[in-house]
Amino acid sequence: MSERLRRPGARSRLASTLVVALALLISLMGSAFAQSTPTNATQFPPFSTPATLPDAPARDGGALKVVASTSIIGDLVRQIGGNRVEVSTILPANADPHDFEPSPKDVATLEGAHVVFVHGLGLDTWTQDLIDNAGGGFSVVTVTDGIETATRSGNGDGHDHDVDPHVWFDPTKAAQMSANIAAGLSAADPDGTDAYNARLAAYQQNLATLDQEIAQRIALIPADRRNIVTNHDALGYFADRYGLNIVGTVIPGVSPGVEPSAQEVADLLQVVKDHNVSIIFAENTVAPKLAQQLASEAGISVVDTL
Repeated sequence: MSERLRRPGARSRLASTLVVALALLISLMGSAFAQSTPTNATQFPPFSTPATLPDAPARDGGALKVVASTSIIGDLVRQIGGNRVEVSTILPANADPHDFEPSPKDVATLEGAHVVFVHGLGLDTWTQDLIDNAGGGFSVVTVTDGIETATRSGNGDGHDHDVDPHVWFDPTKAAQMSANIAAGLSAADPDGTDAYNARLAAYQQNLATLDQEIAQRIALIPADRRNIVTNHDALGYFADRYGLNIVGTVIPGVSPGVEPSAQEVADLLQVVKDHNVSIIFAENTVAPKLAQQLASEAGISVVDTL
């Protein structure tokens, strides 16, 4: 989601694109639920403005050169690193990390880097070839190390379950990712440790506030209206954290590169009817064509601006 905010000016005007993006997600959910229940519309109060993070003094000898595999990680690194870091990302904005194929020019992005941050959990396996071909000279930090993960339904490839990599949809796990980033930056730039830790503490407080406010808003939605269908299985951690019930996905599994069978579509249509689902949530990195077809058959709506 944070990939939608592409201009540098937009980043500087926001305390964090990830914080704002998660707030946008729950706001869109609130709007969608309200539209589906016009006689009992759920009105969400506005979210708090994230607190400004402490300044990070410029680094002697120039900014620490950092490469992030995705722009979500890039955003987190900018929040923790501030003026001490210069961040480049590999995955283009609005691209799907599951099936991204890097080009030779992406190897050049790693040249001169001090630290490379990768996601792990199978989301950005394409980074390994880039790292191998770049010849080293930098440390590699996996930002999801130590995070408790969940498994979801398989992709029809012979595996019953797959690790769900979409941990950033839970603010508490984003806080853990941020701590891993702060540790990685401090290891590469010990003089900046105090600045990184100060910004980490403030950013984690923003995430804690966001977590609380999302929970408060979900509580406004009647329990029997919390059944949702998603385009692919990306919102599992969000649902786990806040008590939503994902009763089905249009695309089976945690990777969007799998086509559902005709029987799977028919079964999902029945699930939608049985659970009184009125909205399908789709993200802008995955074509919502199938979701729109299913919604049309079921007489429900699609939110495809996530």
